[in-house]
Amino acid sequence: MTKPPITHIYEISHANLKQQAWEVLRDLIVRRVILPGQKLTERDVAKLLGIGRMPARDALMKLEEQSLVITKPDARYVIELSRRDIEDWFEIRQALEVLSVKDAVVRRSEEDGNRLRQALQSMGAAIAHRNQELYVQTDLEIHELMWNMSRNRHLIDMLHTMIGPIFVLIAIQTNIQHDWDAVFNLHSALVETICLGDAPAAIAAMQQHNADSLAWSLTAFDDGE
Repeated sequence: MTKPPITHIYEISHANLKQQAWEVLRDLIVRRVILPGQKLTERDVAKLLGIGRMPARDALMKLEEQSLVITKPDARYVIELSRRDIEDWFEIRQALEVLSVKDAVVRRSEEDGNRLRQALQSMGAAIAHRNQELYVQTDLEIHELMWNMSRNRHLIDMLHTMIGPIFVLIAIQTNIQHDWDAVFNLHSALVETICLGDAPAAIAAMQQHNADSLAWSLTAFDDGE
């Protein structure tokens, strides 16, 4: 596939430049404005965002930490996921998220539960208004809250290296998966079982959620072939 040149300039504020730069790039990759396999140089990113080479480099490094960008001998490129990649990502994600749920149930606080329920309410509002961008953000927020509740910083770090592909796959699923209520019910069961301290039910809910997500992701991949 021929990759279009990066020519459009996106305006971003100079306050918290690094954060904004990688968020804009992440969004462009997720929305496939920047395509899988596309080459990304510091010069291209600097021109695209109207920023200097240093914040452009920082943004690319952040995306690489999150596995949205990979470095090859000649340059950095946006990830291209194969069917096998998706299956392998979910195998790892399942194992790590089940572990995070087990720890979250034991180590949760009342404040943790309140934050989870608040994020779930935000997801419900996004679904009610069919706000796809907010839906994707709240989906990821719920998972990040659960990861953080594990209080296992090494586990949290490992899960954060998967954020890029997870973010992309959530967005792709949303494009082809119209039963948002079913997705909400899965997250609702997950949140409530964690908050109630029911570890077996929470683990089962997480396993079911990841199984469904894998199926939707593979469907999206096959449709895009």
